[in-house]
Amino acid sequence: MKAAVVLSPETDWQQVKDKLPMDIRWVVAPEDAQQLSVPVYASVEEGMEAEEVQLLVDCANSLAGNQELPAPVVSWHAAQLLLSEIKKPVVVDDPSGVISSAAQRIGKD
Repeated sequence: MKAAVVLSPETDWQQVKDKLPMDIRWVVAPEDAQQLSVPVYASVEEGMEAEEVQLLVDCANSLAGNQELPAPVVSWHAAQLLLSEIKKPVVVDDPSGVISSAAQRIGKD
């Protein structure tokens, strides 16, 4: 999924990049933002003109309530919570051993 990130002056770009396993195409950042590994725009509209994305991650809490945005918006906090759930290993309770028995049979074929 192609995403864009709206950074605040306090946002650590490296942390955002490391925690979002998405295809981050561009960011909206203050003019004095240090050089980043993706294109930087002054506004969401400018970024969307350059390349449309399917999701906007709002680290600055500046997009809340804006109904006219061309992509869904999720806050940075919500994105972290959602993505941390995705990365957790799935644990299956198999007290009867049915699943492990089936896996062993499949492995022998």
